Amino acid sequence: MTLEGTNTWVLGLGGGAVVVDPGPDDEGHLRRVLDVADGLGGTRLVVLTHHHDDHRAGAPRLAALAGAPLRAADADLQG
Repeated sequence: MTLEGTNTWVLGLGGGAVVVDPGPDDEGHLRRVLDVADGLGGTRLVVLTHHHDDHRAGAPRLAALAGAPLRAADADLQG
């Protein structure tokens, strides 16, 4: 979604979306991500690929706003 920024990905699943690396804990950014996901049927899952703050800091807030689970390969990133 942000290309050369945080590289946030919103992947449509046919009835929902998966958000990958939602980015910083910035309300404007998170709302834009949610708007895109809502256009695909809503956020069904938030996924983290790694620990860098510019990719993961907004993940807990986005998951809470969307009512979606947060998952990561490293369990320490899920909280």
